[in-house]
Amino acid sequence: MKNIGIIGGGQLGKMIAISAKEMGNNTIVLDPNPDSPAFGVSDEKIISEFDDLNACDMLVEKSDIITYEFENIKLDSVQYIEKYRNVFPSSKVLSISQNRILEKEFFKNNKIPVAEFNLVKSEKDIIKFCENFNFPVVIKTATEGYDGKGQKIIKNFSEIPSSYREISKKNKEIIIEKFINFDKEVSVICSRDTAGEITSFPISENIHVNHILDKSIVPARISKTLENKINSLAEIIVNQLELVGLICIEMFVLGEEIFINEIAPRPHNSGHYTLDACDTSQFDQVVKILLGFNTYKPKLLSPVVMFNLLGDIWFDNLNPNWNKALMTPGSKLYLYGKHEPRIGRKMGHINILNNSLDEAIKLSESCKSMLYD
Repeated sequence: MKNIGIIGGGQLGKMIAISAKEMGNNTIVLDPNPDSPAFGVSDEKIISEFDDLNACDMLVEKSDIITYEFENIKLDSVQYIEKYRNVFPSSKVLSISQNRILEKEFFKNNKIPVAEFNLVKSEKDIIKFCENFNFPVVIKTATEGYDGKGQKIIKNFSEIPSSYREISKKNKEIIIEKFINFDKEVSVICSRDTAGEITSFPISENIHVNHILDKSIVPARISKTLENKINSLAEIIVNQLELVGLICIEMFVLGEEIFINEIAPRPHNSGHYTLDACDTSQFDQVVKILLGFNTYKPKLLSPVVMFNLLGDIWFDNLNPNWNKALMTPGSKLYLYGKHEPRIGRKMGHINILNNSLDEAIKLSESCKSMLYD
């Protein structure tokens, strides 16, 4: 098989590496953290900063094909690596996903529905936008924002000065968007292989708490019309990006309307349900594409609820009651191997499968509560 290079050694890199190993491949992981979870399952590790070109050369030398597990890496490094090895998804896709301004302009240019937006260079730009579109609005850093970081909701004119000062300290490039008072948040994991075949996983309905994903419910409780619309939009986005690889597309649902929020060209937290509830996982799909294999449309084998295990659990209870929680029928635990629990840090997840989606939701809630018993 192949030597697969992975930029990033977190839980996503770990699960890509596990899938790659199951298919008989070697993995080489680049990450600056010597305790990175993926190092525990990879064949080789390169402990170095992502922008260290010597480390990039080592990764190139050892790898036949390269991917990355998250988008907040140095674009220059990926472009450098791309001179010598194929990187999937490409640096072009990465550059768009890294910058909210480029991302929104890409959507707009391709007639993909998004919330009204504009660039912000001063408080006056925010005031003018709010006069045109009313409150609430959201201001965001153009780069390096995830899980609610680097953004602020503004509800009235008096909040503008302090919000602008806070966000402008973090990043000089700022974007403002009309806040969508959505009914649901959903996402779809979509892939395109080297032959150009596009396939999508079942749509996930996502519930966030404090801007961090709390649970994913699959299948999403939406109409067939919306489901078709979402998959059609996903196909347009993937084609226009000329994607080779896997991408998560996050969206807001308002009535029967869809607004694209953002893209992440990698496996995604909201796709962890695929590990147990589909006939192929998002990680298997990544590896198949890296190997040049053809892909087929994944099938949902069972309704499922995935809920995240944040570091908060260990602060609330030093010894979570795994025994009692895992007595829940249809439960499957994944702990990522991170050494230090922190508030808001994703330490693992549990998938709950059941023939009834309503029952899976109830079981997920009781399973989570049992961790504290």
